[in-house]
Amino acid sequence: MSTVKREIPTDRHITYQFQTRTCGKANCTQCSNGKKHGPYWYAYWYEDGEPKRCGGYKRGKLRTAYIGKVRPQDAIEKK
Repeated sequence: MSTVKREIPTDRHITYQFQTRTCGKANCTQCSNGKKHGPYWYAYWYEDGEPKRCGGYKRGKLRTAYIGKVRPQDAIEKK
């Protein structure tokens, strides 16, 4: 699984998550032993949706962007 480098929009609600991931490489010793890489920060948001016939909007496509190991400044720490 590869993460595409995307610009994070400033006009959307962004959700941040701290996650571990597998790289998908067949010869990765870390993934083959059940461990994952990370944890790393990722940003999630929805693209524009389309209008529904009955009013309102359908939710757009979920997008994600890799942030890195450092917590984003606008991410709020959950207690």
